[in-house]
Amino acid sequence: MPPISVWDCNQPALILETLKPAEDGQGLILLCYEAWGTMGAARLRLPWPVQQAQRMDLLEQPASEVEMHDEALEISYKPFEIITLRISTLDW
Repeated sequence: MPPISVWDCNQPALILETLKPAEDGQGLILLCYEAWGTMGAARLRLPWPVQQAQRMDLLEQPASEVEMHDEALEISYKPFEIITLRISTLDW
């Protein structure tokens, strides 16, 4: 059986580092980083319905909203950037 992926990302340079409950208990924190020294935009799909997504700083403070199109998160990234997202779902 093939492994189950936590996300589907159209940019192989983005590496999922951590998926954990938010420190305040409100949603999940997804932490990834750009590993190839490139910049661009990525579409992320998760295996559960997402109500809202926000970019966060490393202290899990809100930075900006993340756009969603066709149930996918749209994020831009810079070379070697660490990206922290708060994901809100129906269950969290």
